[in-house]
Amino acid sequence: MVDKKFGAILIPDWLGNVDEMGVALGPKVLYNTVIKSKKLIFGEPIAAYITDCVEIPFLEPKRVDYLSSTRAKYFSEIDTIQLRICDEIKAMINCRKIPIIFLGDDSSLVGTISGFISVYGSQNLGVLYCDAHADLNTPDTTRTGKVYGMPLGFLMHLQGHTMKCNEVLQPLTGRNIYMLGQRAFDPIELPLILDLEIPHASSDEINSSNYLADDIVDYFKYNGIENLFLHVDADVIDPAENPGVVIPENYGANLSNLLRILWDVALMTNVAGLSISEFVPRLDVDCKTRNNMAMIVESVIESIVSRRV
Repeated sequence: MVDKKFGAILIPDWLGNVDEMGVALGPKVLYNTVIKSKKLIFGEPIAAYITDCVEIPFLEPKRVDYLSSTRAKYFSEIDTIQLRICDEIKAMINCRKIPIIFLGDDSSLVGTISGFISVYGSQNLGVLYCDAHADLNTPDTTRTGKVYGMPLGFLMHLQGHTMKCNEVLQPLTGRNIYMLGQRAFDPIELPLILDLEIPHASSDEINSSNYLADDIVDYFKYNGIENLFLHVDADVIDPAENPGVVIPENYGANLSNLLRILWDVALMTNVAGLSISEFVPRLDVDCKTRNNMAMIVESVIESIVSRRV
């Protein structure tokens, strides 16, 4: 019998990336792959657990905004849609459903995570951030103006930068975040990670440690955090396994090891939600990335259900 419900939120955003519009096709492709999966959890198909689906359309961009901005391209459009995303997250949680968010690019993590902060409070929400990149830039530090490299910068209110959805919320701090798999850093990011005291486990540690899941869980427990949000960018996995990504970075995590860590973490903690992002179908090879990212969603759902049975 299915007694734990999930809801899907599809956000086909690409404005934070600017150049790769194909990332907007990723959410629906992945959602359809998951919902049509033949995998059974306690005798029930995945579709029996995902009982709701909301798609949030993105605003038509103003080209002049892109041309005139070097600090945060398409910021006004991205900023506006984050309020809707935040509200949808809150509504789904209030309906006692665990949100599974299928993102295009990472810029919409600001509205996504703000929705969880609005419900659980920043003092009681942890973020396991699985990504090849640290995403700690702001409009003051970015070298490209692409907002998909800034979500944690906005969520932590770095240099005083926020979006409308989180300007009145308490910022995340180092105690709220555990970074997993980052290996491509902008010049300002490594010093920031040290200054902000954000723990970071490399791809090598993902691929070799048998105790990393315990370390992650212990870190959040030590900080008194009971609710955990999981974010998995497709580029955290090595491009040999996950070729369909916006910016492939070599020496990434092995899928099997990442799956094991996410399974164990979800089994040991209260996972409040999951997001996946940055899958570009046209860059995929033999559907590898599509199938791998769908497998991550299915595995996390199964682990959450197993913990709560």
